[in-house]
Amino acid sequence: MKTINFIHVGANDGITRDPIIGLIKKGGRGILIEPLTHYYNQLTSNLKDYDGLIFEKVAIAPDESEKEMFYVNPDWIKENNSLPDWIGLLGSFSKKNITKHINEKSDSGVSIISSEKVKCVPLSKIIDKYDISSLSLLSVDAEGYDDKVLMSLDFSKCSPEHIWFEYKHLSKTRFEKLERFLSKNGYEFVVKDNETIKAMKKHLIEENDKNDSLPPERYIKPKKQLIRDKQVENKSIIKPTNQIIIASKPEYVVLIVSGGIGKNINATVPIRGIRKKYPDQKIVVLSAWPDIYKYNPNVYQTFRIGTTPNFYDNYIQGKKSIVLNTEPYYHTDYINKSGRHITELWCEQLQVPFDNIFPELYFGMSEIEGAVKFKNLSEKPLLFIQGIGGNTIGIKQFVRSLPMQTIVSVIQEMQKTHRIVLIKTKEQPDIEGIESTNNYSLRDSISLLTQADKVFCIDSMIQHVCAAMKKKAVVCWCSTNPELLGYPTNQNIRMQVCPDPECHRPNSYLSDQNASLTSWSCPYGDLCINHDANSIIEALKCD
Repeated sequence: MKTINFIHVGANDGITRDPIIGLIKKGGRGILIEPLTHYYNQLTSNLKDYDGLIFEKVAIAPDESEKEMFYVNPDWIKENNSLPDWIGLLGSFSKKNITKHINEKSDSGVSIISSEKVKCVPLSKIIDKYDISSLSLLSVDAEGYDDKVLMSLDFSKCSPEHIWFEYKHLSKTRFEKLERFLSKNGYEFVVKDNETIKAMKKHLIEENDKNDSLPPERYIKPKKQLIRDKQVENKSIIKPTNQIIIASKPEYVVLIVSGGIGKNINATVPIRGIRKKYPDQKIVVLSAWPDIYKYNPNVYQTFRIGTTPNFYDNYIQGKKSIVLNTEPYYHTDYINKSGRHITELWCEQLQVPFDNIFPELYFGMSEIEGAVKFKNLSEKPLLFIQGIGGNTIGIKQFVRSLPMQTIVSVIQEMQKTHRIVLIKTKEQPDIEGIESTNNYSLRDSISLLTQADKVFCIDSMIQHVCAAMKKKAVVCWCSTNPELLGYPTNQNIRMQVCPDPECHRPNSYLSDQNASLTSWSCPYGDLCINHDANSIIEALKCD
């Protein structure tokens, strides 16, 4: 058998937030252990095209036995597809480790937590089965049983160079016992974050960093603080200190996002690129709409612009932070309407990788369950409407807002078959007899859309929310361009009322003024917002 580089205990589906997928893509050979049938099947399917992988459908425990393992019901996750991705990673012999994160049942009585009897073996049995005498990495993600997994290994037979494990579910007593156990077997902790510890063999720490084997350097090789021995003429002789430190790198990446809610939702695309370019830094966002980034796994902290006391002291001074502040509306290709999406242009400005145009939103359990409760108030399918945009009073102060009569005409027809909910602020006009989100917070208003059956909106916040949820929206456009700001999931309604109906000028960051130094106004008036209500109704009735 060829060399085994790693063993990964608790491999789940092999992809979602997986710490060693990078090793696999670089050709690492190893054993992936996953006891739960649903995730084992996903694991083998997701990684079937990679050579050198061995899959074991067992759990690791001190003794051979059969135990009940708890996990979140995959069918329930599928039905609530706006949940954060880490929900599907929860699996443990202790139900309490699951209920720390999620309720056992939904408010409607549906069982959220499932269980399965799984076969358990000591880790040493896997080592013996494949005759492993050396190992580069042992990675353990066992939701509170990491210490028991590690202490089931006979280090006299196999002593991995590097060990990664989660410690957040361990009590102080268990953690200290494990620390003594690993120290006795020749390990020292070199990296510790909020959840994970990375340990390394002490003899590797004491050597110069010349090893280029798996795992990759960016994961496991902390730089050593070196001092020269002034007593020796040969300058190539160096002495490592006893202190191991991480390479001097910026601690934070600070992203400043101006603009409205929709633009902040767009910002989650370049944030993915920032995470890829700066995998070791914590991303901090300054924004007028910090709630947009709640639960986002790429974002460490958010602050509302204008309410940042001590921000410089805490996140800039002495931290070598990287500060990013660009304006995608100033990009030449946006101004010239090149056809490239604004999120791609933003990533280009920031010089970070771009993957796709779809933004991301994440929701907590209470938000999802609140949205489900709201939907269950009526048997009619839910139609959400945002015909008025902006954060100002009235409907003419936001140039993309539709005439009220158009909105009313659409509602009068669609309420025959649908329950209508207006997405609006308290300052914007109500429509008699129609529900609205007047009394809902921003987060609660957005989370309601997870339960939407249909959505009709203008180019404003809601079309970006729908894109994040991969939901279809019927979108009316005027003055702005769907190629630059829209999504393929939209059904776009456009009007040709002048030579350049998507001129962008009313929303341009390059201000236009006339000879009287007053703002530019469209010579065609409101023609581009006068969408035909019948066209909108037809689009909404089309499945």
